Amino acid sequence: MLYLRYQIMQKISGRLEIDETTVLRWMKSRQLRAIDIGNGWRIADSDPDRFLKARETAPREKGGMEACARAHKD
Repeated sequence: MLYLRYQIMQKISGRLEIDETTVLRWMKSRQLRAIDIGNGWRIADSDPDRFLKARETAPREKGGMEACARAHKD
């Protein structure tokens, strides 16, 4: 059985710097997977990344920040 690590909704909203009601709305509309365990909603560590990846406007360039710095240097 695969064991996942989970975070509370408040940590996800803090990480993304958005209001908790936004995260709750995404969960209730089933855009962001979550599970109701005991004291509240939990979100698997991999699910916010998957959620954000599905909403990217363009793929991230290879090379990360270094490629960005080189592009702005010229």
